[in-house]
Amino acid sequence: MPGKKLEKKKQKQSVKAKKKRTIYLSVGIAVVLVLLIGVYYGVNYLSGSTPNITAYIGQPVSAGFYSELSSLAMSTYGGPLTNMSLFQPYNGTPWISGGKPIIVFIGAEYCPFCAATRWPLILALMRFGNFTGLEYMVSAPPVNESYYNVPTFTFRYASYTSPYVVFQGYEVQNRDYGLIAEPPSNYSQVWNLFGGGYPFIDFGNSFVLASSPFVPQSWHNYNWTQIAGFIGSNTSIGVGIRQYTNAITAVICKVDGNKPSSVCGRQPIPALEGELGTGGAHSPLSESFPTGYPNTSTVMCTAVQYTQMEWMRKTSVNTR
Repeated sequence: MPGKKLEKKKQKQSVKAKKKRTIYLSVGIAVVLVLLIGVYYGVNYLSGSTPNITAYIGQPVSAGFYSELSSLAMSTYGGPLTNMSLFQPYNGTPWISGGKPIIVFIGAEYCPFCAATRWPLILALMRFGNFTGLEYMVSAPPVNESYYNVPTFTFRYASYTSPYVVFQGYEVQNRDYGLIAEPPSNYSQVWNLFGGGYPFIDFGNSFVLASSPFVPQSWHNYNWTQIAGFIGSNTSIGVGIRQYTNAITAVICKVDGNKPSSVCGRQPIPALEGELGTGGAHSPLSESFPTGYPNTSTVMCTAVQYTQMEWMRKTSVNTR
């Protein structure tokens, strides 16, 4: 009898041990699967086949990717020149803070044209200073937009520091078209003078960019890593970003007194700066109508039509 009891006890212990091994093995397999899935998506993100880039919306731009953008900003001076007539002279009351010209961006997170324009704007500004708080953003989905899911960034929580210029970025609406915040009235007045469309960039109230240099019809096929990779290539996306990084740099140099010389003295910046127009205030709306005319609805309609025509007429970057 004692022998049988001992044998049963050993059998029970053996069964328990098998159960524990099974549990441990199952847990181990589950952990390995989770790790493999994580590696799969990580590799796919880096290689450009991310299943859902919207998962990165609102995430801080990683230190590594910010460093890559900084390197690109300093290595993209080459390339063909671009049409500087897109930057319209506007001799308004100077916008200055602490002796530095204020550059104002007004856009919306849903806007695909804003999404594309932020790329060269950020690269150009990196030549003069540094951002903190930049976050990944994706423009609106295809439900409402012909050009959709463009990988970009948002200035909603971003700050910028520079010895040469002040940058203030306003995202008026979010990706769902909801209102975030209106720009200050002094900025809105000039913005509305030029049609009140997105994107809008004012350079110290001396020059404005009141339309986008891009029609980002194929950008939804790529992620941030791929677009950054294009910047040094001869793809139309890469060439366009390089062109307008240099163009925006030239306008900044024009309004900040060509500082620093290490940026503003480097070709093709002086050549582009020399192509900038001069003269008094310019507005498509003020030139189209007598003072006080027409009504608000007509002005809004004309502004939209003007912006659309400008996109189609002046855009040279359409596809990859």
